[in-house]
Amino acid sequence: MGYEVSENGDLEIVQGDSFELTLDGIPDDQNYKMFFAIQDADRNPIGQEIMVESNKASAVVIKVVGNYTDLLTVEEGAKYATYYYGVKQCSEKDNTEDTLLLGGKKRGEVNTIKVFPRKVKGI
Repeated sequence: MGYEVSENGDLEIVQGDSFELTLDGIPDDQNYKMFFAIQDADRNPIGQEIMVESNKASAVVIKVVGNYTDLLTVEEGAKYATYYYGVKQCSEKDNTEDTLLLGGKKRGEVNTIKVFPRKVKGI
């Protein structure tokens, strides 16, 4: 696999590669909708949010495909580019939305995605 998820929730990927992010500790009392989003350094959204449903499971896997990470560009000559991501847990039953603090981050701290330049185009 060409990606890594650190203990503090930060990611390292190669542009154009797919990756998976596993979220544990989700309450299993109802079917939560989990939303994943990426932002650039100016906090502009990149692509569309990805939504997965928990189906009353305590863990979900968010799958991010290569076409999506293709949008994460690295300037020519740069070793990598840094993006930010977040996950929100939403309940239609309780009408609540909670941004998750991943990898032990505190409120206001960000989860990063370090994107390295593509090496091969592929499919």
